[in-house]
Amino acid sequence: MSAVRLVLLRHAETEANRARLIQGQDDSPLTPEGIAMTALLSEKLRGLGLPGAPATWYCSPLPRARETLRRVREALGADGPVRYDPRLMEIDFGELTGRPVLEVLPTIQRHKRNPVIPYPGGESGADLRGRVLDFLAEATGNGTVGPVLVMTHFGVIETALRHYMEIPISEPVHPPHEAVHAIDLAPGAPPRLSLL
Repeated sequence: MSAVRLVLLRHAETEANRARLIQGQDDSPLTPEGIAMTALLSEKLRGLGLPGAPATWYCSPLPRARETLRRVREALGADGPVRYDPRLMEIDFGELTGRPVLEVLPTIQRHKRNPVIPYPGGESGADLRGRVLDFLAEATGNGTVGPVLVMTHFGVIETALRHYMEIPISEPVHPPHEAVHAIDLAPGAPPRLSLL
């Protein structure tokens, strides 16, 4: 692997986020505050010096991620293709989808401690981890040139951060909507995380 900068972006705030409801692979429109967040994300990316670099763009196919990325790229004047990859979708919470976060939080915490158990009608944490790590290995593999920008979801970013930064499940990881997580990957060196 050659040196690669992996940039992880979470979609902007949605109505379901605001209402503290589990979205999973269902969807919800961006709030006005979420739309404003896309401008902030664009400014942070501009600060990384990315608009002029030959970047590879990836995105979850879920509408909230697509809309966030569309607005960010428009603000940056970015062109070129976007690769929509289903491996970047949020975990499928199955029967928990649409329920209040606080109501199901104990169930989510149990599943994090036992990642092989799937949510009823959905995926397991191990399923999510497998598809995310498969994507990351492919996207940052040999021959990758320029930064890799990924617009995705809470669970995908949490999985990537735990993997690269070796964060144990006992420590909370809460990637905010407006954060830019830049991970520098280089052969023979530990991953280096910058948070903007």
